[in-house]
Amino acid sequence: MGIKTDNLPSASVVTEVMAHVETAGVKSLATIPVEKLVTQLGASLATDYATLAELQADLDWNAGALAKVWGDAVLANRGVYQKSGEVGSGAWARIGPLPETDLSRSLRVPTGESINPFPDAATRAGTVVMFDGGGQPIPGPDATDIADAQANAASAAADKVDAETARDAAVAAAASLDTSNFVRKDIDTDIDADTKWLDNRTASFGTGNDFNVAHDGTSTTLWNITGSLVVENRADGGNFGLSSAKANGDIRRGIDLVAGLATILRYDGAQKLATDAQGATISGRLIADDGYYIGKEGGGSSLGRYWDDTADVHRSFGWNDANQRFEFEDSTGAMHRLDGLGVGQSFSSPNLTNGVWYENTTGKPIFVSVRASGGGLTSDLQISSDGSTAHTSLSNTVISGSNSWISAIVGAGEFYRTFNVNSWREYS
Repeated sequence: MGIKTDNLPSASVVTEVMAHVETAGVKSLATIPVEKLVTQLGASLATDYATLAELQADLDWNAGALAKVWGDAVLANRGVYQKSGEVGSGAWARIGPLPETDLSRSLRVPTGESINPFPDAATRAGTVVMFDGGGQPIPGPDATDIADAQANAASAAADKVDAETARDAAVAAAASLDTSNFVRKDIDTDIDADTKWLDNRTASFGTGNDFNVAHDGTSTTLWNITGSLVVENRADGGNFGLSSAKANGDIRRGIDLVAGLATILRYDGAQKLATDAQGATISGRLIADDGYYIGKEGGGSSLGRYWDDTADVHRSFGWNDANQRFEFEDSTGAMHRLDGLGVGQSFSSPNLTNGVWYENTTGKPIFVSVRASGGGLTSDLQISSDGSTAHTSLSNTVISGSNSWISAIVGAGEFYRTFNVNSWREYS
């Protein structure tokens, strides 16, 4: 007959415990020694590990068992883990940080090991422990770091004082300035002071630096990269000039634009060319190294004008387009062809009348030869400037049986006549 449970005696120490055992779905009573029960309960609590790798290698725990990783070199791996799956399989998952009671153990360095970020106690002496957002310990500043930070803070404080002093001085100086004379981008500016642009600095104008002015310490350059470069003097009746210094320092004007009308070019201050309403006047010689051209296509005759100082008039010389020849103007104003004797001329045998004046209208000299009408007769060849009075007379008495000629050159516009002549030859 058994003992009723309410009649069991009490004991402070037991050696075994009665419990259910389930086998193939059938429960039965059995006893288990106390030390065996403790071991089985520990199987549900797991243990602590220095690294995550050690924990993951140990899967001989029931599902739901808890374990701690306290010394892994990767701070994020430290924490509390929970087992899933049957004994010998499954996996560990981190469920939270280490409890604060385990922080000291987490910071402890195992003998002979060096775990980053706490290499060894000697080099981290005096380290302040800090914690990240997950509650994990991280290394804080040591004594040297703190001393450096304090020195930097002192230097920053001194810099702050200096900056505030400079600011106060600038504010005081600005209080006495007339800011209306500053170059500003929001309003038109009037500058009432000298400005100085240093060497190798460029003043640029236009959105795309279209016009620029610069001095390189030796030369000054102006350059424009868009459109036209125009320099104007808009003062009514004002002149515009360009000057330069000679080797001795004397300033000489080279070009003058006079009141928007005339242009004057100078050499060493002396005028060499000046324009006017009719054209241009050149003072001095004119040298052309590639020909000298007068006239243009469609311009008709191309005549140069030359000054007749005796008559105080200009005389013409050049190409007569209508006559297709070169001509010149004589002192009477008449135009004559420029061809010399023989140019474009040929012999002819005119039928003339003795005693009649004939004018040379060819515009150039001609050559006249005449022969007497018979033996023993005297023939005459006379030349006149006005067709009235002969200034030259040539005579020849023909010997019977001979063939004798009288010859003379008759100038352009001159006249000639013959006596006792029956043969005439002209080279005209």
